[in-house]
Amino acid sequence: SRQAGSGAPRIVTPPEPQSVASGGTVSFTVVASGQPAPTYQWRRNGTPIDGATSPVLTLTNVTQIGSYDVVVTNAYGSVTSRAAGLTLASAPANDAFASALALTGNSVTSSAFPSAATAEVDEPAHAGAPAARSLWWSWMAPAGGVVVVQTAGSAVDTRLAVYTGSNVGALTLVAANDDALAHGASRVQFLATPGTTYFIAVDTNATAGAPLGSVRLGVDYAY
Repeated sequence: SRQAGSGAPRIVTPPEPQSVASGGTVSFTVVASGQPAPTYQWRRNGTPIDGATSPVLTLTNVTQIGSYDVVVTNAYGSVTSRAAGLTLASAPANDAFASALALTGNSVTSSAFPSAATAEVDEPAHAGAPAARSLWWSWMAPAGGVVVVQTAGSAVDTRLAVYTGSNVGALTLVAANDDALAHGASRVQFLATPGTTYFIAVDTNATAGAPLGSVRLGVDYAY
């Protein structure tokens, strides 16, 4: 219940629905007003969550879906936010090295969404930072020459690395870069050997749990 008056608690910005990969981290945020300053109690499916008493609810190692709201209270009463759903996102098809998306041709582009991507055991650091939400592609060079791989046009800040090898734990680095291009995009170039298969990893510098837009990958010869 809530009494009328300028001091009564009010939800200014309610929590928004979220989607996260299984085992990932996600946060719900509420903005509320009231005088005296209100207190907060988050709930999952209508049941109070022990210790969840701040404007931000952070969940780690998420494995279950649910509906989350928050009760905001002060001396003038209480108000409950609208419920925000939490869903589990499916990992992208090219999340794992062994499932790298095969690209063919002299000039090719591809895209994928990294929000639910994960890192693998023994996966190398990409462009100087530990693997986090990496996506994998493979490309067999149809001819020799200088090849450019880049992530221009991606909606997220990317890190890029190119490897050879057949096992994620024993790859040989060919080239790597973090943010050579504008807007957090990355670019590498290397001398390709005809018939060699190169594995391309694109990872993100985004904050853990943040919703992400698409990654765009381009492979082309530098004619």
